[in-house]
Amino acid sequence: MVYTDNTNYGACSGHCPTKAVRMVPYPNKSGRKLVIPEIDQAICVGCGGCEHACPTRPYRAIFVDGNPVYKRAEKPVIKELEQPAATEGFPF
Repeated sequence: MVYTDNTNYGACSGHCPTKAVRMVPYPNKSGRKLVIPEIDQAICVGCGGCEHACPTRPYRAIFVDGNPVYKRAEKPVIKELEQPAATEGFPF
């Protein structure tokens, strides 16, 4: 959108849980104060939240190629919850 419509967006930056996406100035011929996303690879976890939040269509202005560490993550242990004993009336 910045390149084609001269419009600012920042949804990707706002949705990044680690703040790895920041908006930086984009020099342009129109002289407008436009910004584009820049990724800090050192703190990006590859979650894809920025890509999901991007409003541009059909192609996103930001693309995440996933982080391989998620493929090695162990599955969580699922524990059954204890059911409270049935009581008459309200329990409080």
